[in-house]
Amino acid sequence: MKKMKYLSMVLLMLVTSACMLSCSDDDEPTDVISTSIVGT
Repeated sequence: MKKMKYLSMVLLMLVTSACMLSCSDDDEPTDVISTSIVGT
């Protein structure tokens, strides 16, 4: 029974760490460069 509790805690830590790593900030930068064409 003690072994089952240990394995469940390890599994819980692995799932939690996988969730934290998968939610990292990997979005594209949203720096907007506004350029306007003036002239004819």
